[in-house]
Amino acid sequence: MSLSEDIILIKAKAYVNMLTHVLRFGADDLDKKLWREVMGVCVGKIENDQVVVYDAIPITHGKRVEVEYSEND
Repeated sequence: MSLSEDIILIKAKAYVNMLTHVLRFGADDLDKKLWREVMGVCVGKIENDQVVVYDAIPITHGKRVEVEYSEND
């Protein structure tokens, strides 16, 4: 089996969750040129040699988001 390297299909629910998290916490200070970071997990599976993302779960946000999860996350 070889995965298609060109397309990752993101379902509407996942996209809405990603966008909501970014707009709620990541974009507060864009007009001031301050960056905020958000982090989450994409949930999906491989179907017919294509990656399909069904959901996105927000984990954390802030000025500096570490690349690792905290114990609470």
